[in-house]
Amino acid sequence: MNGSEDNLNEKILSLQEKVNALEIRLQEVHHAFDAHPIPIIVYDFDNKIRNANTRAIKLFQSAPDEVYHDDFLRNSLSKRDLKKWDRYKHELLQEDQVSFEIKLLAKNGKPLNVVVTSLKIFYQGNDCIVSYLKDITQQKLAEKIHQQEKEKYQVILDAIPALVFIKDTENRIISINKAYEEATGLSKEDVLGKRLFDLTEHQDVVEKCWLDDLEVIETGVAKRNIIGPLFTDLQKWFITDKIPFTSSGGTISGIIGFSMNVTDRKNAEEALIRSEKKFRLLVETAPDGIVLGNMDGKFLDANKAFLNMVGYSLSELTELSYQDIVPEKWIAEIKKRIEVSVKTGSGSGVMEMEYFTKDGSVIPVLVSRWVMLDENGKPFQSGAYVKDLTVLKKAEELEKELLQKDKDQLENDLAAKNRELNTKVTQLIETNELVNGVISKLNDILEIDNEDKNRQINFVIKDLLNRGKDDLWAQFEITFGQIHPSFYNDLYREFPNLTTNERKLCAFLKMNLSTKDISSITHQTIRSIEVARFRLRKKMDLPRSSNLAKYLSHF
Repeated sequence: MNGSEDNLNEKILSLQEKVNALEIRLQEVHHAFDAHPIPIIVYDFDNKIRNANTRAIKLFQSAPDEVYHDDFLRNSLSKRDLKKWDRYKHELLQEDQVSFEIKLLAKNGKPLNVVVTSLKIFYQGNDCIVSYLKDITQQKLAEKIHQQEKEKYQVILDAIPALVFIKDTENRIISINKAYEEATGLSKEDVLGKRLFDLTEHQDVVEKCWLDDLEVIETGVAKRNIIGPLFTDLQKWFITDKIPFTSSGGTISGIIGFSMNVTDRKNAEEALIRSEKKFRLLVETAPDGIVLGNMDGKFLDANKAFLNMVGYSLSELTELSYQDIVPEKWIAEIKKRIEVSVKTGSGSGVMEMEYFTKDGSVIPVLVSRWVMLDENGKPFQSGAYVKDLTVLKKAEELEKELLQKDKDQLENDLAAKNRELNTKVTQLIETNELVNGVISKLNDILEIDNEDKNRQINFVIKDLLNRGKDDLWAQFEITFGQIHPSFYNDLYREFPNLTTNERKLCAFLKMNLSTKDISSITHQTIRSIEVARFRLRKKMDLPRSSNLAKYLSHF
């Protein structure tokens, strides 16, 4: 009996130790739950909070007895958010975890943006839900401020008459201005986050754009004066500048592009550089001139490029107006354009004109002006983008001189080669006539009966015919190829099914040789050459009214 009691006492003692250990563990769990840095609540499917840690009570800005009230959650949510809360709560019957965003109505009346992550648990004998509440109110406020800043800079971008766009290193568009939307016919919703390859069927056009982007991204050097068609309308042409788009850490994260419509003057050049972060940074680092003035024409500000262009310091320039640096012949047109801009509130278009520099010299420039409106819609300032065309004009003149020299040299070379080829053709015809004369005489000798003699003469005739064909054609083909190096390739690309003899006939016709001359060179009858010409015309599907030799002269 005593032994049984001892065993029972030991079991009771062991059980008591386990209970004590569980109580300690439970206290540790409760302590960890209450000290957790993230607000946590446990509630049943009737939305009654069963437990809440200190962070959660602090988030609600309520006393603990208020938090555990039956209607606390219902009173802390709007009707819309309560429906969302209940919808995601019931999804836990099928899902392991749900996450959603709501607004909690704190006791002070200010709504809190909260991300709720919920899991289903078994708590105090009931099916319950544990939710982690992440306060993102400050994050939302920061996003709102960021959006306001973004909209502020977007207003500046939209005031620029040039197309402005920003792309990342994956060729995705991340920002555009109003002028871009109007020119392409695509809205921000259509293009943001997408590549140009996804927006057009003209893949060759956007492929070239992407190669230009890659060059800027990989080298970190701006690429300017890129002229090409608009990817949504190949009838419109634009001149584009692209500069690296750098992050705050100095890493190149994409490109910024500026495009001006130069459909009426494809060779016009215009550089419009915009900063990826701040408008002033763009102005100061732009390779082309950017200048601001009041509505009376007095200069107010200018970037370094413009000052270097005209030779004035900023303090000197702000003492002048545009009339002081523009030749008289341009003044009337400028005033006219400014009046139109003031009336319409838009840019005055691109104008090629001249400026006086400080030393009195005259430089050619390409100018694009626009007006800025105040909050009442009235013009109060004007701006201009200015490109110095001095180098371009000199390059155009030099290019014309070089092209003329190259043209003269090519014409001289071609004339010499033609004379050489004509001489060789004449020699070939004379040689053939000589060979044919010898063969004719040998044929006369063949009529005299002598078997051995006849066999030898036949051998000589065949040797003359074969050697004449190979040697004559080889000489002709070498000289012809020097003058018309791409003839056979072009002919093969257009008519790949022509035979070797037909290609030879084409070469003779390209030289405008007569049927008689071709017959003499090839040792074929005139009738054979005429049949060959007929078959060639048929293969080329040429009508009878078309001149075969004239057609081949274009290859």
